[in-house]
Amino acid sequence: MFNCLSVSSIGAFSSGVFRNCICATRYYPIAMQPYTMLNFKMARRTLKICSITRTQSWYFAIFCWFFMLGSSVAVAGDGLTLYYKGVAALQDGDYDVGIADLTKSIITGDLSKNQLAKAYSSRAYGFMRREAYDLALRDLDTSLSFVPRDSWVLLRRCWVRSRVGNLVGAKLDCDAALANGADNVAVNNSIAELYAKLGWYERALKAYGQALEIRREPFILINRARLRARKGDSGGALLDYNEVIRDYDATVVPKVDLLFERAALFLDQQNYDDAISDYSVILSEKPDDAHALNNRCWSLAKVGLIREAITDCDSAIELRPDEAAFWDSRGFAYLTGGDFDRALEDLNMALRLEPRLGYALFHRGLTYEKLGAKHLARRDFANLAEIAPSWELAAKKFAEYGLLGKDTRNRSD
Repeated sequence: MFNCLSVSSIGAFSSGVFRNCICATRYYPIAMQPYTMLNFKMARRTLKICSITRTQSWYFAIFCWFFMLGSSVAVAGDGLTLYYKGVAALQDGDYDVGIADLTKSIITGDLSKNQLAKAYSSRAYGFMRREAYDLALRDLDTSLSFVPRDSWVLLRRCWVRSRVGNLVGAKLDCDAALANGADNVAVNNSIAELYAKLGWYERALKAYGQALEIRREPFILINRARLRARKGDSGGALLDYNEVIRDYDATVVPKVDLLFERAALFLDQQNYDDAISDYSVILSEKPDDAHALNNRCWSLAKVGLIREAITDCDSAIELRPDEAAFWDSRGFAYLTGGDFDRALEDLNMALRLEPRLGYALFHRGLTYEKLGAKHLARRDFANLAEIAPSWELAAKKFAEYGLLGKDTRNRSD
C-alpha cells in the first residue's frame, strides 16, 4: 500500500515532504467519496494550511489520492467505531484527529443514511473550528441531502453561511431550522443566540419567545433579558430578570451577576431605590466588591444620602485607587452635598487618571460654576462637547455656553 512513510524514505521527499504529507492527508483526506478529480482539488486546498508550493500541490494531490485509496481499505468494516472516536476527538478539541476519524468512518460504507448525515455534520463542525468554511459547507450540504429537515444541521449551515457573508442563505437556513425545530427548546435558544449575534434582533426575540412557550427555562430568560437590555427595552428586560431572580436556580448563573445586571437597568430608569437594594444584597455577599460599592455610592448620592454615599466611595477608592470612575462618583457626591472644594479635588484626580472621562468633565464643569469660575466651566463643557456632542445630559450646558454647532476646541476665555 502506498503511504507517507514509504515516500518519506526517498531522498527527494525527505522530512519536510513527510511533514507536508501528514498535513495534507490530515486536513484533506476528505473526498473519500468517488475517486474523481474532486479528490485532487481537495488535496490542493492544503496550500492554505501546509507549506506546499503551487507546483508541488499536484504531486501531493496525486499522492493523497493513493493514500486515501489505501486508507479506505485499511479502515473498512469499522465505520461506527471510527465515527464515535471522531466525535469524541471533536469534543476534546482535537479537531484534526476528529476530522480524520470521521473521514475514515464515512468511506467504510458501514454507516446508515442517518449515521452518514451525522458524520458529515460532525466533520463540518471540525472544519468550522478550523475556519475551513467552504469544506464545512460542502459537508453540511451533503448531510442535508440525507436529512433535509434536520434543525441542528440547518442551524450549523446558517452559522457558516453567515461567516462567509451569505446572509440571505443564512436567514433561509435559520428560519427553516426554527420552523422544523419548533418544539425543541435547545434549537430555539441556539437559533435566537445566532440571530442576536448577527444583529437580527426581532427574529431573535421571536425565537426566544417560541422557546419559552415550550418551557420557562431560566437561561433562556436571561438571554432574552440581556438582548432586551441591549436594545433599550429596560422594562421588558426587568420582567425577565425579575422572574429569574424570583425563581432563582443556582446552577444557571451566580445570583450576584443577575443582581448586577438588574441594578444597571434600575439605574438606567433612574430607579435609584431599587438599585440601592440590589447593590446592598450584592455587598452582603461580597462586601469588598469595589464596583458594587461605587455604584451604590452613586445611587445614594442621587437620592441625597450624601454621608452614606461618601462612605461607600471611600471604601471603593481604598480598594481600587486607580479607577477614575470611583473618584468621579465621590466628586459627584461632594458636589451634590455642596462641598465644592473637595468635589474639585476628586474630579481633578479622576481626570488625571482618565482625561476624557465624560462624567468627570461634566461634574467638574458644574463644580467650577458653583465656585464662580465660569471660564473654566466653559472649557470643560467645550471639551465634553468635542467628546460627546449629542450627550443629552449635557445638552443644556452646551446650549447655555453656545457650544452646539460651533468650534469646541479647548479655550480659556
